Amino acid sequence: MDEIVNQYIKEISSEENINLVDFLSEYYKKLERCFREYENIYGLEDYKMNYIDFIILYHVWKSSNLRGYIESYLIIMYSYYKLDDFSFPTKKFKSGLKCIPIIQNTNTIPIINSLIRI
Repeated sequence: MDEIVNQYIKEISSEENINLVDFLSEYYKKLERCFREYENIYGLEDYKMNYIDFIILYHVWKSSNLRGYIESYLIIMYSYYKLDDFSFPTKKFKSGLKCIPIIQNTNTIPIINSLIRI
């Protein structure tokens, strides 16, 4: 990973008091279990975070000033541009219910839009 992305990962990990890499590993496992329910997984194979996804996550996280919502930010990102036609079951992704107020009360979508156009 690029040095700037590593810095972002360290900052999020430190301020959130989590290991972001481990957190993402668990998040990926949840996604993979959900993928098993789909007959056609076309479009779902690109589910792991790439360079730009980390940059987007960092800027969404940094600008929101809301801590403890990493999974919600990921659900927003994945729902908005990362996974096509994927449903996040609230039994597995409990923080999904927190996404609507985040979308309504922050600049999350404009930030994502500005960065995915890069």
